[in-house]
Amino acid sequence: MGRHPIIPDFHAWKLLCYLESCPNVSQRGAARVLGINVKICHEVVTRLVSKGWIHIHKHNARRWDYILTQDGLREKARLTVEFLDFSMQFYRQARESSATLCQSLASQGEAHVSLLGTNGLSEITAISLQEADLQIAKIYDAAPTDEQTFLNHPVHPIEAITYDNGPPIIVCLYEPSSPMAHRYLPPTAPRSRRYHWIFA
Repeated sequence: MGRHPIIPDFHAWKLLCYLESCPNVSQRGAARVLGINVKICHEVVTRLVSKGWIHIHKHNARRWDYILTQDGLREKARLTVEFLDFSMQFYRQARESSATLCQSLASQGEAHVSLLGTNGLSEITAISLQEADLQIAKIYDAAPTDEQTFLNHPVHPIEAITYDNGPPIIVCLYEPSSPMAHRYLPPTAPRSRRYHWIFA
């Protein structure tokens, strides 16, 4: 199994990309886009200002513009390249790790496995399931729409997961700023003994 790729500065990259297209935004709005609290967002903004990557133009007490400097534009381009490289390494590692996990579950006598998440990592894991002759039992995700399907299966709400009644569940959700974090679960996920993680 290969080494985990180095994760670039996700919050800095995400904020630089967002501010380039939407300079007139509150820190509360930026925090919502990044999926972090306002305090952490303020720390990221302060860091970007101190590095000279963004300049704040204050119109009045309610309107501030966040403008990328030339250095900020160069840094955004550099981080974008890093993230493209990271994504390739991440999904290659996910392919190897999910194959190992699925073979392990099959060797334990499992025939069916559920997935938590409807994303690219879930699609990669589905390939590994096929190779291990495992069938998808159910797919769960947060707040699925009515009649939503994924991989030709209906998507069930995450709250429907039970503690220990049913097949193993492979967690395909992850924190974008730390996608290989140990045992990540979204806040709404119920406690269960059925979870298995790709990056254990």
